[in-house]
Amino acid sequence: MWRYFSFIVFPVFLVFYGWIRFGPAEEWAHLIGINVFHMMAGLIAAYWMIRARIEQRNPHLRFLSFLFAGLLLHVLGNGLWLFLQLADGRVDAPIASTILWCSSYFSYVLALITKMRSIGLNFTNKNYIFNLVVFMTTAFVMSDYYLLQPYFEILNPSLERTISTFGFLIADVLLLFFSAILYYHVRYNQGKPHHRFLVVGFLFQVCGDVMLTVFTFNNSPFLEHLVDVFWVIALLSIGWSGHLEGRQHPQQERLFRSQRTVTERDFILPYVSIGLLTGFVLSTYDWYLNILSSGWLLLFSLVLGRQIFTLRSNNRLLNEVSFIAYHDSLTQLANRQHFIERLTNDLPRSFAAVSLDLHRLTIVNDTMGHATGDRVLVETANRLRLLRHDDLEIYRIGGDEFALILPYATNDSLTAFEQALLHQFERPFRIRGYSIQVTIHAGSCLVEDTSLHQDILPCLDTALLQAKQQGPMHCVRYDERLHQWFNRKIQLEMDMPAAIENDQFQLVYQPKVDLKTNRPIGMEALVRWHHPVFGLISPVEFISIAEESGHIIALGRWILKTACRRTFDWHEQGYPLIVAVNISVPQFKDQHFLNMIEETLSETNLSPAYLELEITESVLQDVTDSSKMLHSLRDQGIHCAIDDFGTGFSSLSILHQLPVHALKIDKSFVDDCPETTGGAALLPHIIAMGQTIGLTMIAEGVENEAQHLYLKSVGCHIGQGYYYARPLSEEAFSLYLKEQLPSTESNLPSAQ
Repeated sequence: MWRYFSFIVFPVFLVFYGWIRFGPAEEWAHLIGINVFHMMAGLIAAYWMIRARIEQRNPHLRFLSFLFAGLLLHVLGNGLWLFLQLADGRVDAPIASTILWCSSYFSYVLALITKMRSIGLNFTNKNYIFNLVVFMTTAFVMSDYYLLQPYFEILNPSLERTISTFGFLIADVLLLFFSAILYYHVRYNQGKPHHRFLVVGFLFQVCGDVMLTVFTFNNSPFLEHLVDVFWVIALLSIGWSGHLEGRQHPQQERLFRSQRTVTERDFILPYVSIGLLTGFVLSTYDWYLNILSSGWLLLFSLVLGRQIFTLRSNNRLLNEVSFIAYHDSLTQLANRQHFIERLTNDLPRSFAAVSLDLHRLTIVNDTMGHATGDRVLVETANRLRLLRHDDLEIYRIGGDEFALILPYATNDSLTAFEQALLHQFERPFRIRGYSIQVTIHAGSCLVEDTSLHQDILPCLDTALLQAKQQGPMHCVRYDERLHQWFNRKIQLEMDMPAAIENDQFQLVYQPKVDLKTNRPIGMEALVRWHHPVFGLISPVEFISIAEESGHIIALGRWILKTACRRTFDWHEQGYPLIVAVNISVPQFKDQHFLNMIEETLSETNLSPAYLELEITESVLQDVTDSSKMLHSLRDQGIHCAIDDFGTGFSSLSILHQLPVHALKIDKSFVDDCPETTGGAALLPHIIAMGQTIGLTMIAEGVENEAQHLYLKSVGCHIGQGYYYARPLSEEAFSLYLKEQLPSTESNLPSAQ
């Protein structure tokens, strides 16, 4: 601001004052100099503005174009007057110049209207509009009474002058109205700061018009010429705003946002306007001060004061209620409702949002109490406040979930912010003498199109879900790849019920081979999905979707029924094999699981001795409930095996207490054998300990003869893998059985 006064206001004022005070005495010469100053200022301002328009290749072009047109029209008006002065010594401004000047005003008005549209102005705040209307009404009434009426009574202007005068008045009122909105936007809504110079320029313009009318009544040529200082400063101020616009990095304009409640500043202006207008009305009458008039003034002041006091009290209450409704009482952060409204109302075109949740906060609450958990939430909010980004907004949107909005974010700034966010949570929390390590998962989304604002929440949820799958201290950015993955995931989830009913799923069977006899003794039933659009889908992809959506119960029932029915058919053909079926955690914990097993075996006529259920180690986290279920299955004569042993939570000491009959060693232990490095070094010990407690040991992922021979040498009972056969369709598996296990020789192995 000091540069503005140093390079524009003071120099212009000194030059003008010097020219008027010490320049030529002739009126004609004075006016030539003033017109030259006007044109120089207008051309400088127009140069600044056109540079800003060229450099700012963004949605502000129309706004800058209207401002440039207004400056150019002003210069043309003074240029025409200067030409006529030099040609015939004319002193009075020609009507053509007046029309050009008036047109420049309306060009400014169009620029401001364009700006109002670009900031998304909507007149939803009735208090704000009421204040502006009161102010503009007061300004219009006082201008008409004190300026226009005397002007027409004293000067008796021509029709052209009358029309131009009304044009200036309307343009001045509109400039005041839109300038007030622009000032509100800059002052209270973090609009572009350099726009305040635009507001100052328009105020100088209007003040110059008012002062010219007043000085014309008083017949003061010196003061009339001094008014030109205001117009020249107005031109340079408008151009200076464009100059600053061109120097800034192009960005979208922050949207206009009216306050939900009225602030104390908002209701001062209308009452001041009413007071002034009342005073001027009283001054127009012969006012005699007596007890009645004094009492009327006192009552008017008391009623006005009471209204102001009531408004202040109501405003304070509304602010408190609004804060409670839109803020979290624990962290004092804005809440989920505020976050959703912010996303749907007034965000800029380009911004980023980040969603995060705290990992292991539930453990802190359960072990150290909710008071400590609350302190972790408060400290989390404090750490988020330490993050640096312009206009960063922080929200608590759930129990352990937070969200952040980064206006005007770019790809690089969001990347730096994600790294800083993760860094904030590398250090443990120090609370009540304890060192508590709480990590986070985070998902982010960069939005560069207003059409995506409504879809930001599912995008954040998708990114956060992906981050949880990757583990703690990961931040996943939502992008086109993730967008396609999410759409595919949703589509598969929706298609799954129909796929179960329409037999789009297919079972394939991979043999299990007795390492002593090298003959198949059973098989594992594996599911495949032949989707009509996406083709063959891996179970790695669709099983997790089925578990999340709850479709795993219906899918698991279909798999079990289909596998048991086909196994019974092979039994009828002379192949008494044991079929192994994978059981997920949701299936195992389903209250109808046992009934479903009984109904399936009864419906398919398969003996329970020929069914093996493979469960993962994660099922055994709750040993008590798992033990009850496993005992119930054993009582029915069903075998149970632990799948992927060595990758989860179980230990041999726990398995010794559970009614399981087999361990299926994870492929990672088999990959390196017969080498004695890595997981392969543990393989003989795992097999030996399993045999000690009477478990059948099954190795999966056997891919070559060396692995087969090594497993056989260390006492493993059963092998499964590509070395023996890939997963085969029903027809291919039937052919495999005919080759490997003639029905006349098939017997159940002793290992089972």
